[in-house]
Amino acid sequence: MQRIAAAIGSAARDRGVGRDAIVTGLASSWEVCAGSVFPLGVRPGGGVSVDGPWVRVGPGSRAWAEAAGASPPDCSSSPGTLQQGSGSRNPAAVSLHQAGRRAQVNRSEAAGRRRRDMFWIRHSRVVMGKIVSNGLRVYRKYLAQYFIFRLGREIALAVYRAGFRLNCRLRRGDTIASYTFASFSEFRRRMNPPTSFIAPAAHLVLPPPHIIGAPSAALAMAAPIEIDVPEARIIEIAGATVVGGSSFVLAQGCAIHPDLLAPKSEESPAEIRGFIKVDAARTAMTSYFGPVARTLPRAVNLLGQSAGNYAHWMTEIAPRLAILDASSGYDDWPLLVDGWIHRNMREAVTLLSCKPRPVIPVERWQPVAVDVLAEVSATGYEPYIPHKLSNKPHPRYKNCFSRYALDALRTAAQRVAEPAQTAVPEKIYLRRGTGSTNARGLSNVDEVERIMRDSGFTLVDPGQLGFAEQVRLCRNARVIAAPVGASLANMIFAPAGATILALAPFYENDNYYYYAVLAGVLGHKLLFVLGKPSSQRAHPIHNDYHIDPGTLGEALRTCP
Repeated sequence: MQRIAAAIGSAARDRGVGRDAIVTGLASSWEVCAGSVFPLGVRPGGGVSVDGPWVRVGPGSRAWAEAAGASPPDCSSSPGTLQQGSGSRNPAAVSLHQAGRRAQVNRSEAAGRRRRDMFWIRHSRVVMGKIVSNGLRVYRKYLAQYFIFRLGREIALAVYRAGFRLNCRLRRGDTIASYTFASFSEFRRRMNPPTSFIAPAAHLVLPPPHIIGAPSAALAMAAPIEIDVPEARIIEIAGATVVGGSSFVLAQGCAIHPDLLAPKSEESPAEIRGFIKVDAARTAMTSYFGPVARTLPRAVNLLGQSAGNYAHWMTEIAPRLAILDASSGYDDWPLLVDGWIHRNMREAVTLLSCKPRPVIPVERWQPVAVDVLAEVSATGYEPYIPHKLSNKPHPRYKNCFSRYALDALRTAAQRVAEPAQTAVPEKIYLRRGTGSTNARGLSNVDEVERIMRDSGFTLVDPGQLGFAEQVRLCRNARVIAAPVGASLANMIFAPAGATILALAPFYENDNYYYYAVLAGVLGHKLLFVLGKPSSQRAHPIHNDYHIDPGTLGEALRTCP
């Protein structure tokens, strides 16, 4: 466009006339057909005019140059085209035409380069993702049991964080900012933003799980489980910035976090990777996320630090979408979703949203500014606890899940999943596929699967199914069995009262609360079948284990 304007200006200077005269001369060999949009626009009433850098020609206008002799061009083809007349050419028109053609070629070449660049970026991300995933699996399964490798990892992370932050200060120091930590409820009380109330807080008393295979663990969880669920609300935050892969919202000098997240005692992935630095008192943080990638007038935040894990996404992200649908004020607001999540989660966003909202993927560590952000209160939470120099399990943490939000999610999922074309089994064993990167596996998996098959269970690899297929598989199940892992989150879609059989390794001070609380909130009966770990050196969470066939048989006899 700038070349076109420059060509007109140059022709005007050469001829010693005004730009209007040159534009009028262009019509001697060119015409804009009705309804066209060219760098030449339209003024009411037609005619030719110059408006800043843009040349405007009215549809169907015929302003002929004094050179005349030019026959009117043929505009019988489709509207919106610019065609050359058969009469004499004005030099300025030729120059304009050549500039336009060059601009069109340049745009096409630039678009081609962008497509090629995006292809290689996506391809490289997939490759790097697989390398990192497999590398972490090897580290956790084989190397993390040795202190020297854990020490090396901590040193490497410390050096990387220091180098990354120094580079940020030298190259983009103006983007570094400090924020004070504030919980969702604290920010709402302090700033009083526009709020939509959805559901009240609740105190729940849940039955303890039944545990087979470890008497000490059974005694540790023999008492009922009590949890306090915060109220469900939606608040609107002005001038907010969100970041892919993070649970923080940066706004008005505050780093807003879910009520269930405790910055004083928990590290986040962003902190470990150097994108934030928390002060010694752990009451404030410094952001190194860099410049904002894009700005939106309004959006709904569905980002989270553990969104890449299916179980975390189903308990911490998807229920927030169900809460959003309970309010009528956000029917057309776009959804900010982590761009690095699995395709099943992307499918779930499309199916579960009751409104035709646009979905905007946000890449990991990419800041996005939003003029007005809709933030939904937490529906569940599991702390991100990295493996430090110690190779021991983290302290017990009592999880919390919103019964209102999970019931709303289950109802939404039942609604969108089409009826199965064939009979759905009532006893399902969710086996772990060969492509799983989970470092915690059954050492006698073939024996366990044979026993489950002989007991009438249908063996299914959920990793080979889409989201809707998993919902259809589980929504009529009476018994769901599986090794502990993300696939057990599919108990959300089973009708209340189902029996959940969870195979897990036993170790002292284990945190069995996650699935115990989840099953209790959903109204299921949970039965843990614990096995002996294969190694005493490996981290318990990433350790193979052996399920005794007699213990498994005892558990199966209690199933309906």
